[in-house]
Amino acid sequence: MGRRKTGSFGLHLLFTIVMAVVGTWSAAAGHYAITVFAAGLVIFSALRLRLLYRRHLQDLSLLLNAIENGDYSVRFSEMGGNVSHRTFNRTLNRIKEILSRSRDEAIAGEQFLVHVLEQIPVGIMMVAPEGYVYSTNTVLLRLLGLPVITHLDQLRRVSPDMPRLFRSAATDSGIHIKLTTEREEQEVSLRFSSFRIRGKIYHIYTLSNIGKELDARETESWIRLIRVMTHEIMNSIAPITSICDTLLDNLQSSADEEMLSTGLDTIRSTGVGLLSFVQDYRKFTAVPPPEKEDIALHAFLSGILRLQEELLSSNDIKVDIEEIPVELTVPADRRQLTSVLINLVKNAAEAEYPADTEKRLLRIRVEERLDSLDEHRLLLHVENNGTPIPQEVFDNMFVPFYTTKTGGSGIGLSLSRYIIRLHGGNLLARRTADGFTSFVIELPL
Repeated sequence: MGRRKTGSFGLHLLFTIVMAVVGTWSAAAGHYAITVFAAGLVIFSALRLRLLYRRHLQDLSLLLNAIENGDYSVRFSEMGGNVSHRTFNRTLNRIKEILSRSRDEAIAGEQFLVHVLEQIPVGIMMVAPEGYVYSTNTVLLRLLGLPVITHLDQLRRVSPDMPRLFRSAATDSGIHIKLTTEREEQEVSLRFSSFRIRGKIYHIYTLSNIGKELDARETESWIRLIRVMTHEIMNSIAPITSICDTLLDNLQSSADEEMLSTGLDTIRSTGVGLLSFVQDYRKFTAVPPPEKEDIALHAFLSGILRLQEELLSSNDIKVDIEEIPVELTVPADRRQLTSVLINLVKNAAEAEYPADTEKRLLRIRVEERLDSLDEHRLLLHVENNGTPIPQEVFDNMFVPFYTTKTGGSGIGLSLSRYIIRLHGGNLLARRTADGFTSFVIELPL
């Protein structure tokens, strides 16, 4: 920024002081002509000093206004003018460069923080004291099912009680919350911490999806229990059936022997039944790791429905299958995925339907989406419009050995979920808005 040449601020000040001293001396000595001349020079020099001061003040004000408006492109000329003016401009430029560097470092630090937050597989939200949201990451928004959040009170869109739960987290070591969005129900852990910046206390809330971890631990516990049960029961039953077979072969015909034979035969039959019982549960622990291949979903589902055509027809079930792209594939073990889908279709066919149901429907649809960790997932919905399942049954349907069917083993759904989890996915149950019971197979793509 150019300025016309002006006198040195220091020289002007020195000249003004000298003239003031000369004027004072000449007045005391009675040299009034010199006094008047000196006074004129003092006034002229003072005006020049004021002009220089105002110009410096204007430059400083210009710099501050530019910085306040985020404009760091302003620069003052360090060429021309006198030494004082060049030095002042050089100082202003240094101040601007220092502040510009500090701003760039702050922006880089904020961008680094945002990048780090996006890489963490946990939902994070930083909140100012007034409840305004300072920062969030994508995982948190996906867990809450919200496109954006700017204030804690907006959590009412998730649940009317949610803002209170978040605020109460400050007094608890951790809270478990069930989050229900349009797509799924998740169990999450809410934790709280705080930090102080410039005298203000900011809050950090973290949300982590613990549902899969809890389910996996529960399944692992059941498998351990089944292994122990299978081992102990097999060891106890095998000798009984073997001895009964041996004794029955060696018995002679007589009344007592006939009674003994009947008793032994009963014991043997019971043992065989128990062996069969244990073999059913053994399936749960004998599932091998999946041998994945790319399965064309359209042709695969068509094949499953052809296999179950007689069962569906005999139960008067109509199939409504959404159009699936021919090129859509999913990496999975064909044999294992077949057993899961056959089990779900069989459950839909054997479900109870209200007497006034106009059409018994088995509905199959597919969707693709990103999960809370930005991973591409396939959701395969197998739905029926049967009688709504009671809440108690709904809560326990994936528990191994739990069944409400006469003669049911109670391992179908739990085994199906275990198989899907071996694939890195999950099997969920939910109720749809239009009254269908939906089983959702979630698989990574």
